[in-house]
Amino acid sequence: MENETTVKAVQDYLEKAGLKFTMDGQRIILGYQGKNGSFRILVLIDNEKNVIRIMIPGYLTLSTRNRDLILTKLMTLNYQYVLGKFGYDSQDGEVRIEVNIPIDELGLTYEAFLHGLVAAIQMADEELPELLKAVYS
Repeated sequence: MENETTVKAVQDYLEKAGLKFTMDGQRIILGYQGKNGSFRILVLIDNEKNVIRIMIPGYLTLSTRNRDLILTKLMTLNYQYVLGKFGYDSQDGEVRIEVNIPIDELGLTYEAFLHGLVAAIQMADEELPELLKAVYS
């Protein structure tokens, strides 16, 4: 599947869902205001791995205080979630959320895309209060 076609399909799906977005090159950027926080969401097409990557970068930033406790909590959550995962950058302490949706020869369906997007948003919004409590306790 061509990169441009996939980007166009994702744009069409976001419009169909009534979501506003902007483009930054091949990156699709949208915001979401949840019950517990607001999130910046990036949608990227990874042609090498044949996946759509839905990411929430800068979800949290960890300092050395309580880092081990929070990383243990994140690993526990990674074990519980099937579709999404938390990632940690040890260089700058950034925690992000990522959902990868495979693209096969049939392409990407609206339902699969929406399922992945909703999974990322729910993960971010539902886990934020407990994680912030751990960060600031």
